[in-house]
Amino acid sequence: MRVQRAVLDLGRVPKGKRPVLRMIQRRRRVRASVVTVVYVAAGAGIGVAAGSIRTGPMVQVDPVVQLLAAVAGGLLTLIGIVISLLFLVVQFAVTAQSPRLNLFRDNPLITHLYALMLGVLVNVVVAGAMVYQKPTVSVAVPAVVIVLLIVSLLLLRVVQVAAIRAVQLAPILEAVGARARDVIDALYPEAGSVSVPSASGFEDKPCCTVRWPNRTARLRQVDFPALVRRLGENGCRARMVAGPGKLLREGDVVLQVHGDSCVRIADELLLYFEVGLERNFDQDPTFGFRLLNDIALRALSSAVNDPYTAIQAIDEIEALLRALATRELRIGELCDADGELRLVFETPTWDQFVGYAVDELFDGMRSIRSVHARIAAMLAEVRAIAPPERWDALDRRARELAARTAAGGDAATTPPVGHAGS
Repeated sequence: MRVQRAVLDLGRVPKGKRPVLRMIQRRRRVRASVVTVVYVAAGAGIGVAAGSIRTGPMVQVDPVVQLLAAVAGGLLTLIGIVISLLFLVVQFAVTAQSPRLNLFRDNPLITHLYALMLGVLVNVVVAGAMVYQKPTVSVAVPAVVIVLLIVSLLLLRVVQVAAIRAVQLAPILEAVGARARDVIDALYPEAGSVSVPSASGFEDKPCCTVRWPNRTARLRQVDFPALVRRLGENGCRARMVAGPGKLLREGDVVLQVHGDSCVRIADELLLYFEVGLERNFDQDPTFGFRLLNDIALRALSSAVNDPYTAIQAIDEIEALLRALATRELRIGELCDADGELRLVFETPTWDQFVGYAVDELFDGMRSIRSVHARIAAMLAEVRAIAPPERWDALDRRARELAARTAAGGDAATTPPVGHAGS
């Protein structure tokens, strides 16, 4: 297999490497308020345009006004249903699955549905104001309203299906696993397909350090291409101390910068960091493990006592570990288009990934034989496909699991057949 050098060529990204660039680039999200304003403005504009038409087929104004009034009243009810649906599904996810599980809340369809309904409502009001004193109006007025209403109902149906899936275990586990797998596939190449640049020189004392000046926040994502480009333009190199998913506290060191121009650009480098209140999937390969562990541990708690749900979560955890077992995990060295190493940052090691997968489960699995057996099988099956240098992390956990199982002895229990979640 031909070995490629790990160079971040920002201007000439090969077609096959574009998914990687999408993952390391900062994914900009349009704010919900902006989306709402766009839909409302479009609805008002369409209402004015339709109400101003004086050519073509015309109809009497009275039935049109009655139609507009009925649609406006129905839309107010639908908007209330959408808001109630969002609250109910989010509350269920927080209480029954994980407080960090926000897949339905963050679904862009929710934002677009709410904004579309507001836009249609504004369209109806504006169109009614334009035509209510006229004897006849263009047939375009009711036609546009009916078309927009149908689109709103179709989108509502899509959101309803998503809400139903969001309260079912199997679709949620599949969605979490799929999102985490997308991140793994985009970030980690197959082992041996790229060479890892040497990080020599970063051990020297940095010329300056960049500290987090704001309130405590969670680092959600970094615009790595722009950061590397800026460092290269000024002949600097940097070590990023905190990676995506980490908590940034006021005064924490974020970057250690090397180069004569570091003082001049130090504060500017923080512009490439996006923070928020919560972790997300965008650049955090460990977030999927966190959510799956949350679901498994909640199922294993004495209050829920649903080991088969935990086993289903372990199935997804194993799928992620199997995907990582043959990947190159050292992706924390980024070069510019000229091949010069510009940025180094810490990435999870194989031992850490295995720890994220099973260490917390060891503390929460109690003495349930089926869970012990499933974790043991997972470790053995992942070991079967992992290279020898990665066996130690799996073997240590297997020995610890065996010791815990032996210590449980006769206290180990097997859940009754037909238990909820089977």
